[in-house]
Amino acid sequence: MKRLMLAVLAAALLPAAAGAAPVPRVDPSAAPDVQDIIFYGKTRPVLIRLHIFVDGKPFSEAWDSHIKKRFDYADRDRNGYLDRDEVKMVPSAQVFQQMLQNGGIFYGNAPARFEELDTDGDGKVTLAELKEYYQKLNLSAVRLLNTNQFYPNQGNALTETLFRLLDTNKDGKLSKEELAVADRLVARLDANDDETLDTAELMGGQNVAVRQGRRQVVQQPVPAMPGTPGQAGPFVLVAKEKEPNQLNQRLNLAKEIITRYDKDKSGKLTRDEIGLEPELFDLLDRNPKDRVLDAVELLRYIVVAPDVELTFRIDSKGMAKEPVTVTAGSKANLARSLRRTTPDAMTLGMQTSRIELRSANFGNYGRQRNEPYFKQLFRTVDRQNKGFVELKKLQDPQLQYLRGIFELADHDGDGKVTLKEFDSYLNLQAEAPNCVLTLSVAELGQGLFEILDTNSDGRLSVRELRTAWKRLSEYDHNKDGAVSESEIPHQFQLTLTPGANPYPYVRPIPGQTQPVRVATAGPLWFRKMDRNGDGDVSPREFLGTPEKFKLLDEDGDGYISIEEAEKADARLRKAKKLP
Repeated sequence: MKRLMLAVLAAALLPAAAGAAPVPRVDPSAAPDVQDIIFYGKTRPVLIRLHIFVDGKPFSEAWDSHIKKRFDYADRDRNGYLDRDEVKMVPSAQVFQQMLQNGGIFYGNAPARFEELDTDGDGKVTLAELKEYYQKLNLSAVRLLNTNQFYPNQGNALTETLFRLLDTNKDGKLSKEELAVADRLVARLDANDDETLDTAELMGGQNVAVRQGRRQVVQQPVPAMPGTPGQAGPFVLVAKEKEPNQLNQRLNLAKEIITRYDKDKSGKLTRDEIGLEPELFDLLDRNPKDRVLDAVELLRYIVVAPDVELTFRIDSKGMAKEPVTVTAGSKANLARSLRRTTPDAMTLGMQTSRIELRSANFGNYGRQRNEPYFKQLFRTVDRQNKGFVELKKLQDPQLQYLRGIFELADHDGDGKVTLKEFDSYLNLQAEAPNCVLTLSVAELGQGLFEILDTNSDGRLSVRELRTAWKRLSEYDHNKDGAVSESEIPHQFQLTLTPGANPYPYVRPIPGQTQPVRVATAGPLWFRKMDRNGDGDVSPREFLGTPEKFKLLDEDGDGYISIEEAEKADARLRKAKKLP
């Protein structure tokens, strides 16, 4: 069977036909920095390949290292496998997940079941079996998590309202002419006089329902996405398994793609069914005479022909510059539709969907440090400085947390936990949150507001409204010079976060006042004048003379942008010969 699987992989990696561009004969999806995601769109699948580096190293190294340390910790006799007694030192997947989310500590011991770990039934648990056990329950170097379970989006009430306000002729479409005067909404609705519009101002204080003509739009929470490990709604995390299991996983995904898009139930996909570009379809179609793709041909798509390749660089100190970039040298088929929205985010635009891929570039969000607390408990029990504590001394209810981890900390199983054992256990647990990344999926619905809010601050500035057509025009699919509500794409946000906790993205809630953002970009004088933090200095914010303002406003649009401010600052420094 293994030889057959390897033969299939070799066939899948061979060039499609004579004269075709050469294709690597190795599996690029197996690289230690690669994590693949499949998005099941309405018209076609999209394979997104992420190259993830943490402090300059492939992301999987930290996970592999930690699982190896945990395996070695349980392998008391150092024989390279775990027996039934040693497995008691291995936390179950549920407990391990709590450890990852809670600073490495979980107040209890529920070991994994030996039968769940020993998949080949040989009476031994290997390191590979331990990794496979965790991976089956969505515990691996990258976890996919549906944040709509915790932060449900608020329906499309905001889009309905904003669309109604911009559609001045009430024809159900937004034209270039209508959006050319969209910035006039600020003068009409800016209640707090900050020259921007937040959701409360747009909704007129409403946060329950919006009436549009005869239609009543009521906000309803979106149902939670399926809780299948490795899947969040239409997104599937491609598991990083070793050969031959990795190939088997890819073949299963190829079959799943066929099942989802095979309209005529033939077991194969035509180009119309799968929706791939002609050149990509032809590259995959090894038998051009039949003009269909089977599972083996689709395997080649999953392995060597991703639609999008992005590189994420995460710095544990939160200092990475442009943490999300298009992967150098990639030939991603949808790369032309990628747009940078912020320094830490890029957006993939398609006809029916819009996916923002964002990096939450900060160290281990939400992590708690529990080691000092447990060491204090240890010292409280060991009043005579014996250097160890016994289980019988931990009956006080106030010591229940220490009692809960006693068995895992008692490495030699002698009924005593020495200070050395305790330190060893705590150090192992403290590493746990640093070995994982969380890819959070937020479903935003058909969000017109999100398309216009380019800096994602929950408010619309004059400049964002003035340039609205520039961003909306790409969704004019029927080329009639306007965008209807049905043409606004369904939107998702994928956020990569260090640690096991999700990035708490919350779509701007209709009727909710947004805090004023503090300006962080541009020269110091610019930041001080930009009191509303919208990235522009208006005539009212400018503290100089009208003549000076006109001089700095090079494009004459009535606002001094960050770029214009930086150019002026550079000219001033050059004139004064400042560094």
